[in-house]
Amino acid sequence: MTVREKAEQVLRGLPEEQVPVALDALEAIERDGRVLKVLRERYPQKSEGELMESLAKIEQGDEAIERMRERFRGVPSEEIEREAVKAVREVRRERRRRGDRQWRPRSARSCGSSTTGSESPRGL
Repeated sequence: MTVREKAEQVLRGLPEEQVPVALDALEAIERDGRVLKVLRERYPQKSEGELMESLAKIEQGDEAIERMRERFRGVPSEEIEREAVKAVREVRRERRRRGDRQWRPRSARSCGSSTTGSESPRGL
Protein backbone atom coordinates (compact mmCIF):
# COMPACT_ATOMS: atom_id res chain seq x y z
CA MET A 1 0.00 0.00 0.00
CA THR A 2 1.43 3.38 -1.02
CA VAL A 3 1.58 6.37 1.28
CA ARG A 4 -1.13 8.03 -0.81
CA GLU A 5 -3.41 4.99 -0.41
CA LYS A 6 -2.82 4.99 3.35
CA ALA A 7 -3.63 8.70 3.50
CA GLU A 8 -6.83 8.17 1.52
CA GLN A 9 -7.81 5.41 3.92
CA VAL A 10 -7.35 7.80 6.85
CA LEU A 11 -9.35 10.47 4.99
CA ARG A 12 -12.30 8.12 4.68
CA GLY A 13 -12.42 7.90 8.47
CA LEU A 14 -12.51 11.66 8.99
CA PRO A 15 -15.65 13.71 9.57
CA GLU A 16 -16.87 15.28 6.32
CA GLU A 17 -15.97 18.85 7.36
CA GLN A 18 -12.31 17.91 7.99
CA VAL A 19 -11.72 16.26 4.60
CA PRO A 20 -11.01 19.45 2.57
CA VAL A 21 -8.40 20.65 5.06
CA ALA A 22 -6.80 17.21 5.19
CA LEU A 23 -6.72 17.02 1.38
CA ASP A 24 -5.04 20.43 1.19
CA ALA A 25 -2.42 19.28 3.69
CA LEU A 26 -1.84 16.04 1.77
CA GLU A 27 -1.42 17.90 -1.51
CA ALA A 28 1.06 20.32 0.10
CA ILE A 29 3.08 17.41 1.48
CA GLU A 30 3.12 15.69 -1.91
CA ARG A 31 4.15 18.91 -3.67
CA ASP A 32 6.91 19.54 -1.13
CA GLY A 33 8.06 15.94 -1.58
CA ARG A 34 8.34 16.43 -5.35
CA VAL A 35 10.30 19.67 -4.90
CA LEU A 36 12.62 18.04 -2.35
CA LYS A 37 13.25 15.17 -4.76
CA VAL A 38 14.30 17.61 -7.49
CA LEU A 39 16.49 19.54 -5.04
CA ARG A 40 18.17 16.31 -3.89
CA GLU A 41 18.94 15.41 -7.50
CA ARG A 42 20.34 18.87 -8.26
CA TYR A 43 22.28 19.30 -5.02
CA PRO A 44 23.33 15.87 -3.71
CA GLN A 45 26.01 17.49 -1.53
CA LYS A 46 23.43 19.43 0.53
CA SER A 47 22.23 18.11 3.86
CA GLU A 48 18.55 17.46 4.54
CA GLY A 49 18.42 20.66 6.59
CA GLU A 50 19.89 22.72 3.75
CA LEU A 51 17.37 21.21 1.34
CA MET A 52 14.52 22.08 3.69
CA GLU A 53 15.85 25.64 3.92
CA SER A 54 15.91 25.83 0.12
CA LEU A 55 12.33 24.56 0.01
CA ALA A 56 11.28 27.19 2.56
CA LYS A 57 12.89 29.94 0.46
CA ILE A 58 11.08 28.70 -2.64
CA GLU A 59 7.77 28.74 -0.76
CA GLN A 60 8.45 32.23 0.60
CA GLY A 61 9.17 33.42 -2.93
CA ASP A 62 5.95 31.88 -4.21
CA GLU A 63 4.00 33.56 -1.40
CA ALA A 64 5.66 36.92 -2.11
CA ILE A 65 4.82 36.64 -5.80
CA GLU A 66 1.20 35.90 -4.96
CA ARG A 67 1.02 38.88 -2.57
CA MET A 68 2.43 41.16 -5.26
CA ARG A 69 -0.06 39.87 -7.82
CA GLU A 70 -2.88 40.63 -5.39
CA ARG A 71 -1.50 44.05 -4.47
CA PHE A 72 -1.00 45.16 -8.06
CA ARG A 73 -4.01 43.51 -9.64
CA GLY A 74 -5.45 46.00 -12.11
CA VAL A 75 -2.32 48.18 -12.24
CA PRO A 76 -0.95 48.49 -15.77
CA SER A 77 2.38 46.69 -16.27
CA GLU A 78 3.88 49.87 -17.75
CA GLU A 79 3.27 51.68 -14.47
CA ILE A 80 4.83 48.83 -12.47
CA GLU A 81 7.90 48.83 -14.72
CA ARG A 82 8.21 52.62 -14.49
CA GLU A 83 8.13 52.45 -10.67
CA ALA A 84 10.65 49.59 -10.65
CA VAL A 85 13.07 51.60 -12.80
CA LYS A 86 12.67 54.59 -10.47
CA ALA A 87 13.45 52.37 -7.46
CA VAL A 88 16.57 50.93 -9.11
CA ARG A 89 17.83 54.39 -9.97
CA GLU A 90 17.17 55.60 -6.44
CA VAL A 91 19.12 52.71 -4.92
CA ARG A 92 22.03 53.31 -7.29
CA ARG A 93 22.09 57.04 -6.48
CA GLU A 94 22.11 56.26 -2.75
CA ARG A 95 24.94 53.76 -3.13
CA ARG A 96 26.98 56.25 -5.11
CA ARG A 97 26.26 58.92 -2.49
CA ARG A 98 27.56 56.60 0.23
CA GLY A 99 30.64 55.89 -1.85
CA ASP A 100 29.84 52.23 -2.38
CA ARG A 101 32.19 51.82 -5.33
CA GLN A 102 32.39 48.03 -4.96
CA TRP A 103 28.80 47.56 -6.03
CA ARG A 104 28.20 46.79 -9.68
CA PRO A 105 25.17 45.32 -11.41
CA ARG A 106 25.17 41.51 -11.31
CA SER A 107 25.50 41.33 -15.09
CA ALA A 108 28.71 43.39 -14.94
CA ARG A 109 30.23 41.20 -12.21
CA SER A 110 29.50 37.97 -14.01
CA CYS A 111 30.95 38.96 -17.38
CA GLY A 112 34.01 40.83 -16.15
CA SER A 113 32.81 44.15 -17.56
CA SER A 114 34.31 47.42 -16.40
CA THR A 115 30.80 48.79 -15.73
CA THR A 116 30.62 50.86 -12.58
CA GLY A 117 27.60 51.26 -10.36
CA SER A 118 26.61 54.40 -12.27
CA GLU A 119 26.18 52.63 -15.60
CA SER A 120 23.84 49.92 -16.65
CA PRO A 121 23.78 47.65 -19.68
CA ARG A 122 20.07 48.49 -20.08
CA GLY A 123 20.42 52.22 -19.43
CA LEU A 124 18.58 52.07 -16.10
